Amino acid sequence: MVRLECPRCTALFASQRMFTGCPRCREQHVAVNLGVKAVGDDFGALLAVLRESYGLDLHG
Repeated sequence: MVRLECPRCTALFASQRMFTGCPRCREQHVAVNLGVKAVGDDFGALLAVLRESYGLDLHG
């Protein structure tokens, strides 16, 4: 499973379309970009997100 994670407050978010950063930190007037975190062993989902978002061919 792929989540977005805030490096400041460590909050995890299920939405992959959050372009405004961490909403929890934004409430405190702090702008923080979210990073991608693969939860568990599902790296296939992470690869699918990269392919969809960036058109990447990660097989060769």
